[in-house]
Amino acid sequence: MKNLLITTVFLLSFCVTAIAQCVRSGSFEGGPRENIYPISGTGKIEFSVGETAQVIFDSDFRTVQGITLLTFLSTDGKYDQGVDLEVSNNQPLESDNGNPNMGNAITGMKSFNIPDGVSINDYQYIILQCVSANVTWGTVALGNPAGSECNTILATPKNELENISVYPNPASAVLNIQNPLFSTSEIRIFDTLGNVVLQQEAQSEAVQIDTNSLSGGLYLVQVQSGVKSTTLPVVIK
Repeated sequence: MKNLLITTVFLLSFCVTAIAQCVRSGSFEGGPRENIYPISGTGKIEFSVGETAQVIFDSDFRTVQGITLLTFLSTDGKYDQGVDLEVSNNQPLESDNGNPNMGNAITGMKSFNIPDGVSINDYQYIILQCVSANVTWGTVALGNPAGSECNTILATPKNELENISVYPNPASAVLNIQNPLFSTSEIRIFDTLGNVVLQQEAQSEAVQIDTNSLSGGLYLVQVQSGVKSTTLPVVIK
C-alpha cells in the first residue's frame, strides 16, 4: 500500500510538472528525399516561466544520419540560411552509435535551448536541415499554444519597453533605433548563439548603429532601460 501511494504521488507530481508549461507541438513531415532519409516523431517548443525555452524532439523521434544535421526555427517552413534561427549551437545531431556514416539511426529525445528574447509565437516551424547538402530532412508545423502557463507566457510582460522601433529590417549598413519615450538605455545586439556582438549606450531617442562589422544573418536587438527591456529580431544583409 505504501509503495502504491508513493508511486501515485510520483505520477501526479510528474503530470503536474509535465503540463506546467506552454507548448506548441506537431509531427515531423519528411523532406523531398524522405524515401532515402526517413523521419518521424514529435517536435515541439516548450516555454516555462523562469526557465530557458527549448526546442524538443520527443522520445518517439527517429531519423537517419546526414551530413551536418542542424535544427532551426522558421517562420515559413522553408530553410533560409541567415534568416532562420539556429538553435543547435552549430552542433550537428549524432547517430545513436556515434558513427558519422550516412544512414545510421538517430533516435530518442533531443533538446536545444532557444535564445532569450524569442516569444512562443515568433516562429511557426521547426526545421531539421542537412546544411552541407542543402537538403531539408524534415519539418514540424507548430500547433496552437497549450498548457497551464500559456496565459502567463502570452501576456505582455510588465517590464517590456513599449513603442521601440528598429528599422530598416532587413538592414545593410545602418540600423536605426527609435525610443519615443526616451530614457538613457543600453543597446545590445546578439547573434543566434546568444553572443553579444555589438553594444552601445543610447543618449537620445533616435540612435543609428553602424552594422558594417556584422555578417549577414538574423540577430536580436535588445534595448534596456533600468529594469525594463524589449528584444526585437532584425536581419542584416
